[in-house]
Amino acid sequence: MFGRAAANLPPGSTIVREKLSSSSATKPDLLAVMIKRAKGFNPMANDWEFLVVTGDGKKIERREKTGACQGCHASQVGNDFVFHDYSP
Repeated sequence: MFGRAAANLPPGSTIVREKLSSSSATKPDLLAVMIKRAKGFNPMANDWEFLVVTGDGKKIERREKTGACQGCHASQVGNDFVFHDYSP
């Protein structure tokens, strides 16, 4: 994803991953978004907020500070909760 991501990204950093229905799809079904918030926002996830957004970017379907997204990303705690590679 980033080669080797920074150990600690600054507040305001935003990561977006598109979820496509197929390898030939031209528009995403949804967007998985991580936003680095100010210190203290979510100490258990190094201040990341996790969102699921509609593919057109118009509606937030889910917003979380805990839950499935954080649970999975916790395996990357030494890399600021950011995966180097993503394999569906």
